[in-house]
Amino acid sequence: MKKIIVASALALTGCSTGIVSTDRDTYMVAHSQPFSLLFPLLSTDSWEKAKVYEEATDFCGDRKRNVETVDLKVRESRFFRKYARAELNFRCVDNILIH
Repeated sequence: MKKIIVASALALTGCSTGIVSTDRDTYMVAHSQPFSLLFPLLSTDSWEKAKVYEEATDFCGDRKRNVETVDLKVRESRFFRKYARAELNFRCVDNILIH
């Protein structure tokens, strides 16, 4: 039973690079779900896209700034061939108030 719980937890968490500085004021984060090879319904490209934006939003939010997308690459999963993956290159920009 413990093995099933651990395997289920791993299948839902995926792998993240964390936030990586790629250039001056530009960052990258990637998230993938290797278990989508076997269980494609557990992870979709939309799920991975949401995860990278969530991490970027938290990162910029801690600095009281907003996310500006520089580039986004998303790969959908293919049963037994490719796993779902998203990679976001972004900047943190000042909050702009709209009147």
